[in-house]
Amino acid sequence: MTNVPRHLVMIAPTANIECDSRVIHMINAFCDEGSKVSIVCPPQRGPSEDLAGLLHESATMCDVPFNLPEGECYDLTEYLGGSINSRMRQWRSQLVRAGVRREFDEPIGKLPMHLRKPFLGAADKLFEHILKRRKEAAENQRYWQHFLSYQLPPALYRKYESLIQLDCYNYFYFIKTLMLNKFVEPVDAVYCNDLWSLPAGCLIKELLAITLFYDSHEIGTATISDPVNSALAAQNEKWMYRLCDSFITVNDSCAEYYMKLCSFLEPVVIPNAHRFPVIYPPDALKLKQRLGLAADSHLAVYVGSLSPFSHLDRFIEAISHSTSNLHFAIVGADGELEQLKALATDLKLLDKKVFFLGRCNFQEVLSLIYGADFGIIPNIQKHANPWIISSSKLFDYVQAEMPFISDLGPEIQKILDAYPVGKAVDFQTNPASIAGLLDEFTRQVVSKQFSKVDLRKAKHDLTWSDNAIHSICAPRQVFQA
Repeated sequence: MTNVPRHLVMIAPTANIECDSRVIHMINAFCDEGSKVSIVCPPQRGPSEDLAGLLHESATMCDVPFNLPEGECYDLTEYLGGSINSRMRQWRSQLVRAGVRREFDEPIGKLPMHLRKPFLGAADKLFEHILKRRKEAAENQRYWQHFLSYQLPPALYRKYESLIQLDCYNYFYFIKTLMLNKFVEPVDAVYCNDLWSLPAGCLIKELLAITLFYDSHEIGTATISDPVNSALAAQNEKWMYRLCDSFITVNDSCAEYYMKLCSFLEPVVIPNAHRFPVIYPPDALKLKQRLGLAADSHLAVYVGSLSPFSHLDRFIEAISHSTSNLHFAIVGADGELEQLKALATDLKLLDKKVFFLGRCNFQEVLSLIYGADFGIIPNIQKHANPWIISSSKLFDYVQAEMPFISDLGPEIQKILDAYPVGKAVDFQTNPASIAGLLDEFTRQVVSKQFSKVDLRKAKHDLTWSDNAIHSICAPRQVFQA
């Protein structure tokens, strides 16, 4: 495939790449086609060795902390045109002295004169040490913004001055990509995973004249909570989309939205599915066995965020109203984990009817949930973009060959119309009513209303096409301005 990039930089803003199956599948798919992929992202929350086990050998993680070493800054300024000038040095000195150094100078100034000199000498050493360790985002952002104003062509700086601040890491994505381009291997493509990081990708494209791929997982402007940033993104998104050489999204509804917004777009639809059907070994341990549950007990499972948006508290409370001996296992971490555990404890359900299985990477999820009776997709109607949601949970449940019950959503209903492997209901109700919906669905699952044939067909059909990367890399005249 001649259009596949030799060295692709993927800008992946999430600090939980190991849990994002779409990002990992995309990285590995490009590597399988011969690309070297450098992943530029914030420091990851999970162990690096766990993530390394999920990635192709041609993929490399490049974490970007807030405090890039000073030596790299000098290398970068030389790369962008000339060594750092005296004006820049003077400005940085003023910035630092006004902030960090004042913490030392002020108390030392209150000492008697004969004590100030030795303390100032010690403070100088401590100051230099702390200066290298400071990670405050605001200070670094001011520094890099001023840095860019001296190093970018004036017209390009004015174009991106405000926009690049949509994500606080954008300066570092940009800088790290240029360093990779100079010191590792020339970059011939950059790949952005959301609207927050797209400005960095656009700037890299314009500066290096390389290919830009953009993967819109949802409607970005609707999910930016800050009204100033949301307005800024809405004002600029169309011209950024025009810079994209390929525009990827997750389903037909999302593609239709973007084609109405920008008539020049021709989105490539790559679903939030897995690349290949998952094959379980014959002796795979089932979740009921892991939890010590009786074979005739009933078990529902949830995979995903524990944020307030999911309203898992209503589902935990619903278990206390259930009449079908239903148990509930939750795979996820952070968010409202402690509040949800406290609720389960108060209801005397914790580790009896409700189980918290913690955080795990996307491959471990598929092994962990195997053998549950059905999956739950709890809250779609209250999402910022309810009409385009085709939850990645759905594809996890399908790969585990289990039916699922979901809140109402058009894209999920399309899948259920094509594959009778679950049911969409109205979950916007109270816990007692949710319990009734879950009990009825449990009876349908136990009575085998969802056949193994349909589940296995969905498992094999709802995966990526073989030519996914070819579709992304195919040249498109429509994107030329």
